[in-house]
Amino acid sequence: PHSHDFHELVVVLQGTEEVLVNGGMLRAGPGHAVLFPAHCVHEEWSLAEGPLETLYLGFRSGGEGMQGEPLTCPDRKGRLRELVAWIFAERDASLPGAVNARTAYLTALVSEFVHLATEGGNDLVDEVRTFIRANLSSPLTLDDLARSAGLSRCYFIRAYRKLTGLTPMEDLRRIRAESARQLILTTRRPLKTVAPQVGISSEYHLSRLL
Repeated sequence: PHSHDFHELVVVLQGTEEVLVNGGMLRAGPGHAVLFPAHCVHEEWSLAEGPLETLYLGFRSGGEGMQGEPLTCPDRKGRLRELVAWIFAERDASLPGAVNARTAYLTALVSEFVHLATEGGNDLVDEVRTFIRANLSSPLTLDDLARSAGLSRCYFIRAYRKLTGLTPMEDLRRIRAESARQLILTTRRPLKTVAPQVGISSEYHLSRLL
């Protein structure tokens, strides 16, 4: 068990993080974020089912609503991951305006987290997107996604499109493309390595998708 004198935001990219706080358990899988307020005593570990990969950010803020229990929420549009990656990329920048840019990114990051944590969401979409991100390297089918939601294929397609404006497979391709883009921006991995990580058969197909 430990705590910090700063706030801690963890965005899970791969694997599952479990958190013990005040006798209660939190679990965050791929596509979820956890915010630990300053001085919140907690214990965290990854499950043995696979490696844990996260983006981590520590920051200080005098804003309200940053005390008490940890908060967790799904990063529905990938904005938290994107903003944390921007801040990380600019962490050592010393050009004029760099500090202001980092502060602006951080303000947007906290606002987006609060928005996601308080707006609620749709359990169906959140569960399916969590399933997709947890199995991104696998050749997922429409039947796989429908089973993860516990719905018949036809009803699942109609319900998903009504909630998101996309078919389940269109959303799957969008998530694959976003994940590939993030790997390309934040690592030196070649396309032939990135493609299978996001469930795409070849670098040629990944290039077409992007």
